[in-house]
Amino acid sequence: MSRGKTAAVLVAMTMAACGGDATSSAQGGASGAPGPSGIPSNTRLADLTDTQIRQLCDWAAAQEGGYGTAHTCGGGITIRTYASQDDCFQRTRASAGPTCAATVGDIEACEQVLASDACNTSAPECANLIACHAP
Repeated sequence: MSRGKTAAVLVAMTMAACGGDATSSAQGGASGAPGPSGIPSNTRLADLTDTQIRQLCDWAAAQEGGYGTAHTCGGGITIRTYASQDDCFQRTRASAGPTCAATVGDIEACEQVLASDACNTSAPECANLIACHAP
């Protein structure tokens, strides 16, 4: 995957992977304490409800300055957040397949790095998300 594509995936979802067991709750997510996004941090992306994905998209976008925000990283690279909640939702749903082990906590940790440096898309905190988007 190209750096630009990975960055777009991470900045937007930073939703933005797979493995591990999760216990279902009545809300359709995993049990556990909510993280900064308001969703239990141990919820696998593949197990998120549509409402939770939209909530996570909004939270992640807010960390990056909103939907459609551009970050100039040097070397001619510009990273943009998803254009809209719908764009984020569609791409997140498509990439969070059953083999993806990433959790909401992975997104929250990655987003904390990206909020201070949107160009740091290879941060260790983002590794599980990158793995979910690898070809």
